[in-house]
Amino acid sequence: MFNKLQIVAIFVAIPLVLVYMYTSSRGISFRDIFLPGTPVMQIGEIPVRVEILDSDEERVLGLSGRDALDEVDGLLFIFPEPEYHSIWMKDMNFPIDIIWIGEDLKVISIDKNVSPASYPKVFRPARPALYAVETNIHYSDTYGIRAGLDVRLPIEFLSPK
Repeated sequence: MFNKLQIVAIFVAIPLVLVYMYTSSRGISFRDIFLPGTPVMQIGEIPVRVEILDSDEERVLGLSGRDALDEVDGLLFIFPEPEYHSIWMKDMNFPIDIIWIGEDLKVISIDKNVSPASYPKVFRPARPALYAVETNIHYSDTYGIRAGLDVRLPIEFLSPK
């Protein structure tokens, strides 16, 4: 028979496994659940943990000089106004996807598999964008992110500084 410790372990393990299966299918990790505080936006049905870049200095630097996206899924660029903003791969160490988002909070276009070797080429949205998200390469394909999807941002990020 089972002892009390085994019964308790089963009642704890089964819900944890179910939560893990559900959240991992949605792109959410246990770290998101147990270490909250990272801003999360949503593209379509996909939650995206982001680091916010809302100053000129932060946007110019972007991912330059970094070796990876640590602890987040992407960098959210918040621009002062909708324009044909540009992003380049100066001092980049790894390839990325760039997801452009309009003022209407819809994905405008995606630049996929953008390589550091593409520098000094610049990448721009198909129409004026108010936001951009830089993610790891293949992120948009992995999660089915495409033009036209609705985007949800926490209310505090809807108004650029």
